[in-house]
Amino acid sequence: MSFRKNNGGIGGTGISNEGSLHSGSHSRAAERGVKNIKRSIISPATLFKLVVSVGFLLWIYIIWNGASELDQHVKSMSDQSMAVYKLQVEYKQEIQEWKNVLLRSNNQQSLEENWQVFEVRHQSVAAKVREILKLYNDSKITDPIKMFASAHSANHIHYTNSKEALLKNGFDEISADAMVKKLDRPLLGYLDEAAEAIREEQHRINNQVVDKTRSQINQSLLILAFVALLVLWMPK
Repeated sequence: MSFRKNNGGIGGTGISNEGSLHSGSHSRAAERGVKNIKRSIISPATLFKLVVSVGFLLWIYIIWNGASELDQHVKSMSDQSMAVYKLQVEYKQEIQEWKNVLLRSNNQQSLEENWQVFEVRHQSVAAKVREILKLYNDSKITDPIKMFASAHSANHIHYTNSKEALLKNGFDEISADAMVKKLDRPLLGYLDEAAEAIREEQHRINNQVVDKTRSQINQSLLILAFVALLVLWMPK
């Protein structure tokens, strides 16, 4: 009887030890779970670093985007300036073609040939005017171009009448030229006015670029100083 009691005691102790082992295992698993949860939670220092990093990247994007917009504006003004310059050259070539009509026409056939060359140049100038007006929104630039377009169209009638007079007067270029003398001067003045307006706009944009660049440099120095202080004083 005593021996069975001892067996029962031994058996009971085994069951108790086994329960303790299971209990300890669950406790350690719970502790590991708590530690994992703590690890998964971002610490305040890490969160602060993340916010600073995102803010810094956003600031760089804003600077890059602003610089890109200014670059596009500068390129647009450069293209517009070149368009007006090409129009000036084209119109001066049209004037030269008219002189060829006067000086190189000695019969009806040569007159018609030279006139056709002049007509082609005249239409080319008109087409360039339409292209330029699509590029601009500034009235300081578009107004003189529109005045040029109006005068250029009106002058064509005078050149046509002068051509007919040249034929009727036995190709007397002096009397024919007198009918259109100095007609080109106001038009050249309109183009000069538009070109000057573009130069002023380019000067304004250049100053804006310089000011913005200086401001961005100052901001960059402040940001770098701020980041350096964070690295220096951030708790390890």
